[in-house]
Amino acid sequence: MNLQQLRYVKAVVEEGSFVAAANRCVVTQPTLSNGVAQLEMELGNRLFRRTTRSVRLTPYGEQLLPYISEVLRAFDELTMMSKATTSKASTIQVGFSPIVGIRRTEQILSRFRSKHPDVEVVYRESNFRDLHDLLRRRQADLIICPYETSIAMEADFVRLALESDPLVFVPRAATRDQWSEHESVSPADIADESFVLVPDGCGLTCATRRVFDSNKLSLRRYSGEASSYGAMLEWANLDLASGILPLSKVDAETTPYVPLMQNGHPIVIDYYALGKPSTISPHLFSQLWDSLLEAKMVLRSTPSEAAFSGAGSHA
Repeated sequence: MNLQQLRYVKAVVEEGSFVAAANRCVVTQPTLSNGVAQLEMELGNRLFRRTTRSVRLTPYGEQLLPYISEVLRAFDELTMMSKATTSKASTIQVGFSPIVGIRRTEQILSRFRSKHPDVEVVYRESNFRDLHDLLRRRQADLIICPYETSIAMEADFVRLALESDPLVFVPRAATRDQWSEHESVSPADIADESFVLVPDGCGLTCATRRVFDSNKLSLRRYSGEASSYGAMLEWANLDLASGILPLSKVDAETTPYVPLMQNGHPIVIDYYALGKPSTISPHLFSQLWDSLLEAKMVLRSTPSEAAFSGAGSHA
């Protein structure tokens, strides 16, 4: 029996399926299933009743679940206490999504770093679902990424909207003349285009789907998939498919694009800071959060942001 197996059980209960639990735990479904099976074998009883449509705890599993939750909670508290009482220099673990990027993350945290040079900031880039899981496990003190409301979070986390990045339409090469006279386009205008997407990890694909879903439009997805934002631009240049990207990922001098608008307002993707005040000392977390509020004010007052802030349509 080990902690990872207990986390697997709790994830299956909270997610309602082995596949979703595996995604949350960042392991393959067979790995998670084998871990649960090994635990069941050691305990001598089945924890879950599986059907083709559902996964439910057995009566034995329901009996054990409070103890499993208590063990995991106690371990998290022990980890937190260890971090709080360590004699070494303070460290803050910061995760960020690729769509946010290290340059923007450094800019957001620059005020905190200048005021606290003795605090080590350790960065980790990962997809936004994994970042939420790291925060939930107290393996990250702060994450900066798009916020997905469908991802369950515990009640003690805090959230701050930091910055909005306008989304733009990048037409494929053969259709650029058609769109060159447009100052902006709506989702309905481009509904017949075929779009290349990136893996659904950074938050951009979720935002793109939401743009079309909120307008009751079908997203025509190119059957292949690009690995990065730069690859999306290359595919558009090669006339394979169009793209929807944040303005910050497009070089205006080399790539033709058209702002994406809805009812006269820019459609944007929002970047959030999410944290758990209990992962580091309350005093340090308060100073960290105050610096983020200062960074938000500066980001919102810069010329590029001022043009797109306010009543934008948020993806």
